Amino acid sequence: MQFTFPSGVKAIIEGPSQILLTSDLSAEMDGGQAWFRVPEAGHGFTVQTKRMDIIDLGTEFGVRFDHDGELQVHVTKGKVKIDPAQRGLKDIELVKGEAMRFDQTGKATPIIAMASLFQTQFSTETPYLHWSFDQLENGHFPADGSLSGASEFQAKIQGSNQGSSPLNATDCQTDGPFGKAFAMHANGQFAQTSFPGIGGQVPRTVVAWVRHRIGSGYAEGSSYCSWGNPTPGQMWGISLNRRNELTLSTTTGRSRCASPIHSSNSPERWVHVASVYTGSTTAEGYPQIRHYINGELQQSAQVYNWPEKKFKPLAMSTDISSAAARPLTMGTATADGDLDELYLFRGVLTGEQIRQLMEKNRLNSMAR
Repeated sequence: MQFTFPSGVKAIIEGPSQILLTSDLSAEMDGGQAWFRVPEAGHGFTVQTKRMDIIDLGTEFGVRFDHDGELQVHVTKGKVKIDPAQRGLKDIELVKGEAMRFDQTGKATPIIAMASLFQTQFSTETPYLHWSFDQLENGHFPADGSLSGASEFQAKIQGSNQGSSPLNATDCQTDGPFGKAFAMHANGQFAQTSFPGIGGQVPRTVVAWVRHRIGSGYAEGSSYCSWGNPTPGQMWGISLNRRNELTLSTTTGRSRCASPIHSSNSPERWVHVASVYTGSTTAEGYPQIRHYINGELQQSAQVYNWPEKKFKPLAMSTDISSAAARPLTMGTATADGDLDELYLFRGVLTGEQIRQLMEKNRLNSMAR
């Protein structure tokens, strides 16, 4: 949602968030994430948290709470002053291009400033990124979408067997349901973007066409779309697994949601898949995930990735900002399959919207 304070300060709040407007120039925040754009008339605007006050000094900045209790401040214009609540801690000033993470004690750690973590422009449509794989330009697949800086998140072909020889586009592309597709041949090649992914417990939807080949490296769960920290509960990955049957799986690194893909859809056939995380949890404590296969909602089973169940309830918060976090990656070095029309939405898509993407490769709400 977006609103404007009487002082002219604009705020874009992403759910789920806890924020209370306390005056024309201040707001209390106790969870979620928000982006603030402060004009000259709003100088001194303050975001108050239990840990600190974040005071504008003429700027644009984002505030983000992680599920593990850490708080991040990112500045892309001007500067802000951080006034810690704990006695003995000094004020900190952050300027354009700087960011800081604060743990529960108030200890500060510099991190890379990433405006892409936030929605900096308001839109009535669900923000998204999209890779069509129709063009391969100097070893990169272009990206588009309504998320901030979408065009910067092109997918670069990487792999151990590239060496110094030019990349052969014929090896990396094949015909897909809509134009060309990204072809993976279990030969060490995969694609990686600079997009950090969608973090915390923010709702998300991943939609794509996938074609699984016999003898695929997907057998042990090689993912076709993943990001985050491999630590249990801090990653996000979508994969096709093949053991007794072909299965669509979504994993957090701590638990896994799985739905079988009927034999009529495999092998060697394109399958349209969607994984929707609502941001909520089930009665059993698992992340609430919905799977769609060829536009139809599927029954799913949730299981622990770890035999000992000491992690229950299954705390999940996708880490996209630590040094161990990996940006959004397509495929793995051992994956043997094809990927087409990959969409990542920051929000929950309905079954009708997923069927629109399957049939038209676009939503009716998307700008032409």
